[in-house]
Amino acid sequence: MSIASLILLGVGCTDKTVQVINTPPSVSITSPADGTEYQEYETIEFYATVNDSQQSPETLTLSWVSDIDGIISEEPSDSSGNAILLTANLSSGTHTISLNAVDEKATSGMDFVEVSVIDMEDDPTLTIRHPQPDEYGVENEPTYFEVVVSDSQDELNALLVVIESDVDGELCADYPDDSGLFVCDASLTLGDHSLLFTVVDSTDNMVSEALQYSVVPLTEIDNDGDGYSESEGDCDDTDSSVFPTGTEYPNEIDDDCDGTIDEETASYDDDGDCFCETEPCIGSAEVMCIELQSGDCDDTRPSTYPYAPEVCDSIDNNCNGVADEGTSCVDDDLDGFSEIDGDCDDNNPLTYPGAYEVADGQDNDCDNVIDEGTDNYDDDGDCYCEASTCLGSITTNCSNLSGDDCDDGDSDINPGVVEICDGTDNNCDGSTDEDTAIDAQVWYEDTDGDSFGNGNVAEIDCYQPNGYVLNGTDCDDTAFTVNPSRSEICNGIDDNCVDGIDEGVNQTFYADYD
Repeated sequence: MSIASLILLGVGCTDKTVQVINTPPSVSITSPADGTEYQEYETIEFYATVNDSQQSPETLTLSWVSDIDGIISEEPSDSSGNAILLTANLSSGTHTISLNAVDEKATSGMDFVEVSVIDMEDDPTLTIRHPQPDEYGVENEPTYFEVVVSDSQDELNALLVVIESDVDGELCADYPDDSGLFVCDASLTLGDHSLLFTVVDSTDNMVSEALQYSVVPLTEIDNDGDGYSESEGDCDDTDSSVFPTGTEYPNEIDDDCDGTIDEETASYDDDGDCFCETEPCIGSAEVMCIELQSGDCDDTRPSTYPYAPEVCDSIDNNCNGVADEGTSCVDDDLDGFSEIDGDCDDNNPLTYPGAYEVADGQDNDCDNVIDEGTDNYDDDGDCYCEASTCLGSITTNCSNLSGDDCDDGDSDINPGVVEICDGTDNNCDGSTDEDTAIDAQVWYEDTDGDSFGNGNVAEIDCYQPNGYVLNGTDCDDTAFTVNPSRSEICNGIDDNCVDGIDEGVNQTFYADYD
């Protein structure tokens, strides 16, 4: 209890002293019960109430303290004076846990409780540093193992490390150094291994970790780092510039490991014609080429090399810089066509495929027909041409050729045919459908318009003249009512133009004298 003195002064009064008493905060731990036991790492819940008659409880300074671990928490209470501590970090052993509350005048109150934390047997830890999961071993070379171990309850030198293989059995077994590092070397059998790393503490708690590991033949190792091992076709695994699919250089080395040296370089005769492109010539695809020369302008064609015979193929066969010289491929008359292009007269620039055909007795367009399409040629095969003189015909059946064809695109029109009534000048005489046409008809004059004409007045024509009809049997072309279509009546006229007058319509009359 804190006591303070207050002196009161007054006139005419005797001196008096007043004592003010500051009571300490009250503290009560309500849970857990005294002597409660907990497992290590288990969460312990402490509940308490605090109060103070001079100030609000949340303004008090609180301290949860363990006599083993020291200060645990200094969180204040709530406004109702409830103080809570949750912890799972108490060390193993018997703790006296106290809660101290101090007011703003440094007056304190305290309560305590005793709890026990029972030590648990912790497993050791194990970390594999080498080998890593993506690593592998090499045949006849020892594998290096490196492991780091630890234990919160044991000394490091009490931890036993064992490394085993499902193929070779136990590989290493020993204790780590003072830092927890364990290393060893062991030779493994060629093939795939399932490795087991184990650490055991002094109370036989253990932890194991497995690792798949392979030991491969030396030929499967890419020693020069070019991406290929010997088993994958590397023909020199000490030179990173030599590997399958590598680039071949003229260096007398098989850079691409295909069994051929310097192929496809300028110093190699790739087409086997005994010529390479540039000096020095190192080798040839043809084993019979004893002496090699340079100067090949196309080392993919065995027919192309210096002094080779030039052929008509648009290629510079003899490597002199000119293609097809001296062959039928050259356009001698500069008309755009050589003989191989179809020029039938490479000395005449007016003769070539597609040229305009003229009547000169020459095959100007090189289609193997002379003068076709001209006036002097019978193009429709009727043995007549348009000009007065004919030089040829599309048909071979003409023993004699004549001229003056007025339509050389129609074999039915020429001077030798008969005129017909078709609106065309068939016989090329300058007239169309004249009355001499083979199918011209006789037309009779129909004066009375009864569709029957006068057989004595007629015209021959391909087409019907005005006022004429094809029937000429009218016996009176001046009377519309007289023609072969009429019926005979008793009128003293030959109405139907048949068998005389009034035939078949006469009557017999008898004398009546009385």
